[in-house]
Amino acid sequence: MLDGLELMGEARRLMAERDAAVADIPRLGREKAEARRRHRAALAKAEIEYRAGGMPASMVADAARGRDDVSFMEFEADCAEAVYWANKEAIEAARDGLQVVREVMRREWER
Repeated sequence: MLDGLELMGEARRLMAERDAAVADIPRLGREKAEARRRHRAALAKAEIEYRAGGMPASMVADAARGRDDVSFMEFEADCAEAVYWANKEAIEAARDGLQVVREVMRREWER
């Protein structure tokens, strides 16, 4: 069992982790949105190019999504979204860990 000082140290560490993850949310959210914006713009451009080239409308969307540049941008957008949500999960994990430490501290100090 951890003593009071170790519990306080663990609580501080968890709060620092949580605070760092919370501070990253605006940047990660912006990166996620920017990656999605780039993907959508590239997709629209590819669709316009294919349509202007005379490709049948029924094939344009699939052909545009299959282009290397468009699929790579979709990959980047998916990665940015995964990082964003992983960061949100890290916040929740730190919050849960902090709650456990607080509960242990409360029990220890009530004795």
